[in-house]
Amino acid sequence: SGYFTAVHAEQAFGTSADPSSTLDISSGSTAFNYVPYFFYMPLNAIVDEAIVFASAEDSSSFTFHLVEYAIDSTTNFGDLSSQSIIGTHASTSIDETQVKKVTLTISNPDVAAGNVLMAFVETQGTDDIYVNMMVRYHFAT
Repeated sequence: SGYFTAVHAEQAFGTSADPSSTLDISSGSTAFNYVPYFFYMPLNAIVDEAIVFASAEDSSSFTFHLVEYAIDSTTNFGDLSSQSIIGTHASTSIDETQVKKVTLTISNPDVAAGNVLMAFVETQGTDDIYVNMMVRYHFAT
C-alpha cells in the first residue's frame, strides 16, 4: 500500500462539472506547469480512499475530484486522455474559520499501470483555497 499528497498552484482544467477529459499539453509552451500534478502509477492499483483537508480565505463551496488519465509517452509527450473519475466529493462549504476534512466517494477504484492520478478542486469563487489530498491505495495482485 502507499500514500501520496499533492499541494500545488492553480491550473485551469476545464469549466464543466468534471475536469477535462483530455489535455493537449504538447501543443503549448507551458508543459512544465503540469509536472507537479502528476502522480505516476507504475503498477495496476486499487484506490482505497481519498481524504481532503481544506480551508479557504472566504466562504465558498468546493467540489473535489480524484482523476486517472492515460499519459502519452511515445508521440505527443505528456498529453492526457482516457479520463476516469476515481472519486468525488461535491459541494462542500468552507471558510476562513475552518479546516474541513472530507472523504471522497470512490466510484471507480481501479488505476491502470502507466497512468497518472491527479487531484482537483473546483469552485465558482475567486478566493484562495488551501487543499491537501491524501490517497490511500494498494497495488493489485
